[in-house]
Amino acid sequence: MSTAKKHKAMGDGEWMARLKKFATTGVWPSEAGNRPAPRQKRSPRSWPGMPTVPALWLTSISNEVGQILISVLTAQEGPGLDQMVSDLIARYTQAGVAPPQLLYVDCGCCVEAGGESKLKTRFSGWPDLVVRLDIYHFLRRLAGGCTTDAHHLYPTFMASLSVCIFEWDPADVALLRMAKREQLRQEGVSAITDYLVDR
Repeated sequence: MSTAKKHKAMGDGEWMARLKKFATTGVWPSEAGNRPAPRQKRSPRSWPGMPTVPALWLTSISNEVGQILISVLTAQEGPGLDQMVSDLIARYTQAGVAPPQLLYVDCGCCVEAGGESKLKTRFSGWPDLVVRLDIYHFLRRLAGGCTTDAHHLYPTFMASLSVCIFEWDPADVALLRMAKREQLRQEGVSAITDYLVDR
């Protein structure tokens, strides 16, 4: 079911109740659990109303469905990010929401010589939090040996890497095939073969 249909089926009353809970707690409830993921974007231009600096970093933490929970604009990593993390931990505590269990990041997840990663130390308010590199950046690191991503075989290489990492759930594949077979039948296609369904 698409997100729009899901929200429409949810009903106005339930949807408004969720919005009121969000407005009260400041933390968006999600069905799959809260797993914030920091995202950093370097902005080389100055922002309106901000003093001119060589570059600014916009770091946002979002949940698994992309809703931004908190953001901070800094000139570099440091106290601004520490304040953002402590504020986020405080928001979860004040809202009475269980802390996240997983943190997918684009960098900083490697364990230092002392035994903890930089981000594990930064999120020490959540001791059970597991910090992992997100799959996109993991694949990019594996592909780091390629000299260029403009090569005509690069997409094939990346697709092959993806196949090595991800596994299709047989039950999901069976449901997809059944839905595709039904779609082809409704379109009036005759002699539906497995090859036609899998295309």
